[in-house]
Amino acid sequence: MVAFSDTPSLIDIKPQRIGEDGNIKLPYNVTVRAAGKTPGQLQDDIRKEYVPRIFVNLTATVRTEERFYYVGGEVRVPARQPYFGDMTVLKAIDTAGGFTDFADRDKIELRRSGGQKFTIKWKKALQDAKTYDLPVFPNDQVTVHKRSPLKF
Repeated sequence: MVAFSDTPSLIDIKPQRIGEDGNIKLPYNVTVRAAGKTPGQLQDDIRKEYVPRIFVNLTATVRTEERFYYVGGEVRVPARQPYFGDMTVLKAIDTAGGFTDFADRDKIELRRSGGQKFTIKWKKALQDAKTYDLPVFPNDQVTVHKRSPLKF
């Protein structure tokens, strides 16, 4: 998100978000490429677009939005976890402290924010991570189900 200060005409502008095309559209028909840049680099590029062409001074502040995924069920610390990228189902379970003693390691459910569901088997994911240890994205939910009680 981008917010402005040091310029009265942009103070009331809502913070701007980066579009799906990797660009950010700003007031006064200014478009800046944001994809692949650090917040500091983007701040510098925004300032160069405005100063001195439009303003004498401008401060642009770029903040990344916090993103999360969720791990629940039979894990030691079920909770919302911050998403920093490069996350898989098994890594997500590790961030939640690992399995409890009651976990059914063959019934790990990955639910995408769009509604898709996948069932992951722990042993298969360990043996062939590229195929079975699916990536976790922001707002996804990983649930480790409880194993069925033994019947006598």
